[in-house]
Amino acid sequence: METKLGIDYLNTLLDHAFDLLFVKQYGVNHAEHIFSRVLDVLINDKELKIWFLTLAEKNLLSDEQDMTKFKVRPSSFVDPDLIFFIAHATKWQEFRIIAQRRKEVLSELKTLNHTKDFSENLLESLEDNWEDSDFYQSFQK
Repeated sequence: METKLGIDYLNTLLDHAFDLLFVKQYGVNHAEHIFSRVLDVLINDKELKIWFLTLAEKNLLSDEQDMTKFKVRPSSFVDPDLIFFIAHATKWQEFRIIAQRRKEVLSELKTLNHTKDFSENLLESLEDNWEDSDFYQSFQK
C-alpha cells in the first residue's frame, strides 16, 4: 500500500475507533473489528508499522488527557487499548522499548491517578496470558 494512502486509511480507522470508544463510549469489543483491521495493515506494511509505532510511542510518552471531552480524535492520538491489542497480537520488541522509555520518563510526566501505569499495561499485553485478552474474540482459543 502506498504510504500516504496507508496513513490516510489508518487515520480513518483510528478516527472510527475514537468515535466508538470516546464519543459513543462503547466498550473495546465494539472496536475490535477496527483493531483487527489496523493489525492486518501493520503486519503487512513495514513503513506503516514504523509510523504506528512512532505514534504509539508519542502517545505513551505524553501527558494523559481525558479524551471523552473531544468530539473528534486529536490528529496524533492512538487509543491505548489499540496499542495493547497490537502489542499482544504481535509481541513486537519495539513495545518493550516504548514501555521502558515510559518508565524512565514517568517521573517527569503529569499522570492521572491510575492504579497501574501504561508502561505496566503495555508490558502485560505482551504476555501470552494477558488478562485483558478476554475482551477480544480475536484472542479466544
